[in-house]
Amino acid sequence: MSSTGLSLVWGEINVITLSAFLIQFATLVIFVTRTSDRAIMALDKSRKALEEIQVHGEALVRVEAMKKEIDEADACAKACKQQIMILNEAFSLYREMIAREYITNAALERSEARLGKSIAELGINIERLIRNRGPVHDQVHNQ
Repeated sequence: MSSTGLSLVWGEINVITLSAFLIQFATLVIFVTRTSDRAIMALDKSRKALEEIQVHGEALVRVEAMKKEIDEADACAKACKQQIMILNEAFSLYREMIAREYITNAALERSEARLGKSIAELGINIERLIRNRGPVHDQVHNQ
């Protein structure tokens, strides 16, 4: 080695340093090669996709139009479903109101008739009981 500057002599290079340098260089070459291969594959795929888009461009336009029509039909279906729900609820309330009025009037009339008949029968039964049991009861208590 010289005292005035740094000079590199092949004999002074450490074997371990040289092997580390060679391993790093080989790793760099492998990385660049793999990256280059992947970049080439990605470029090929993008070219194929571009060709596919150009070939099927008209079909894609039709698909987009159909998607728009589907979205419009979906919005219409949602609106119709909401209207159906409102109408079903209104019809349920109407049926409930009709049932309430029908049951109230009809049931009330039937109940009044049965109650009147039951009261009349009860009065007849009480009178019959008093007539039939009255003298016998007095005779038992008098003895």
